[in-house]
Amino acid sequence: MAGALQVVVMMGVLCCALVFSGCGRKTEEPVTQTTLTIGADGRVQYEIVESFDQSYYDVEELARLSEEAVAAYNMKNGGERVQLVRTEVTDGMLHMVLDFDSASDFSHFGFVSLTYDTVDGVRQNGQTVPSGLIDAKGETVSTAELMVEEANRHIIISQEPAQLRTPYKIRYHSADTELTSSHIATPAEDTTLPIVLILDK
Repeated sequence: MAGALQVVVMMGVLCCALVFSGCGRKTEEPVTQTTLTIGADGRVQYEIVESFDQSYYDVEELARLSEEAVAAYNMKNGGERVQLVRTEVTDGMLHMVLDFDSASDFSHFGFVSLTYDTVDGVRQNGQTVPSGLIDAKGETVSTAELMVEEANRHIIISQEPAQLRTPYKIRYHSADTELTSSHIATPAEDTTLPIVLILDK
């Protein structure tokens, strides 16, 4: 078991331990790889797509562990902040879909940082925006200038090497991501994290 699938199982064990110790935007394009879809309201849908060998792993057991992780997180944080939408295996591929109330919930549930904010909001929170963003023409733009000139636009900063689907058109993006449409950014296999997108709105 590897990648995103392993993360979910680890989350299940860790979240349950913490709790019991007291401690979007929809797109019609089919999802064919692990994908984060962010809605205009900030809700996040995470679809894990991985090969799944049922001779080694049991999908029902995986679903049970994931449901326990979701229940544990919601109990700890109050309300239905995370929902497991479905877990299924088709043609040897696992599709697991989780919905999160916010990027913050995704980060805390999975221990992988995801930010959805305005450029100015990121600056005020003291987050660093990496250099090396490019525009639609492939030309490198100044991060320092973007922080001032694009202050009111939305920005996504993701430490998860997954495809990103956005509520607004992508205006600037990390150089080692490919825009497969105006709203979809696909990272290269050896992409440098984090992935950064600045949107049109």
